[in-house]
Formats: sequence, C-alpha cells, structure tokens
Amino acid sequence: ADSTSDAAFHAPDGDKNVPTMHNTDYFEYGETESAQLLRLKYQDSALTMLLALPKNGHSEREILSALSAQGIEYFGEEKRVQLALPKVDISVENSLNDALKTAGVQTAFTGNADFSGVSDTSLQISSVIQKARLVVDEDGTKAAAVTEIALATSALITEDPIEFRADHPFVAVIADESTGTVCFAAVIANPSEN
Repeated sequence: ADSTSDAAFHAPDGDKNVPTMHNTDYFEYGETESAQLLRLKYQDSALTMLLALPKNGHSEREILSALSAQGIEYFGEEKRVQLALPKVDISVENSLNDALKTAGVQTAFTGNADFSGVSDTSLQISSVIQKARLVVDEDGTKAAAVTEIALATSALITEDPIEFRADHPFVAVIADESTGTVCFAAVIANPSEN
C-alpha cells in the first residue's frame, strides 16, 4: 500500500486519476509487435494473471484476436520490470439467453421444456444471467463468477527495468497453466468505474 499513489489513466472517455500500484521486480515479460505482455504468477497455484498492454496505435480487440489465434507463448526469461498497475474493482452482468439458444439450447426456453426431475410443476427457463467480479489490489486478486438460472412456469537483474505502465486500456486474463483453461478475461478500459 505504501507504493500506491494516484496516477493518470487514459480511458476512452478522458483521463482519470486512479490509485495505481507500483513495483519493480523480476517478472516473466514478453513483447509482440502490438503489445507488451506480463505474467504474474500466483504462489502455490497453477493460476496465473496475464496482462496485455497495447502499444501505440493498437487496440485491445486486436490484442485479444492475436492472443486467441497465436496463444500466449511469448514469454522467455524473467526480466526486471518497473510495473505500474491500477487498482481494479469491476463487475459485469450479462444475459446468456441468446448465447445458449445459439448453442442449441432451445427447448428449455419453451413450454415444451422437461424439468420433471426438478419439479412437478411445468417449468421453462426464463433467463440465464452471469455475474462476474474482478478485484486487483495490494493484497492480490479476487475473481468470482456466478450464473443464475431463473425458472418460470410455462406461462413465463542489473539492466534498467522495462517499463510496463498500464495507464491506458489493457487486457487481463486469469488462466490455469496446467490445463490452459481461461478462468476469467476482461478488458480494463476504465478502472475508476465499477
């Protein structure tokens, strides 16, 4: 906390003054033509946080597309990095109804749904909502996601450190390195907004 101070963050809707954590240490670091990449490993865990900071002229969307296509094998040895990372506390709520219907879950949303193993009443899914929250602060990272399904009756080293200054929109991904599973992914466009 002693190394946290307010700094400018260049959000899409204008500059914001946000609490920013600072640390100079050795991290796994990589670069592509379009982004700086940093891997923050969690102690005693297979989980890792990957940060992708777009370089000038490149967007977060480009970075996400490139990472999806090419993977994240850009890391070599650890490098000394001067890190400036804003504190983050964001949450989002999304309806998954359309995505589930597109994936083929159709009948469950109609009066023909069969939830007889759950209830004797005729039921159908009225909505599927996913809520997620990501907190990054001096104590570490907390990420959680919950999906709610609403049912209705059928009626309803010595070198100079590399600077990694996350002072503009960036991508944060929490992944399980042992399986390659992405547990959480977000674009941090404005850390001052919840």
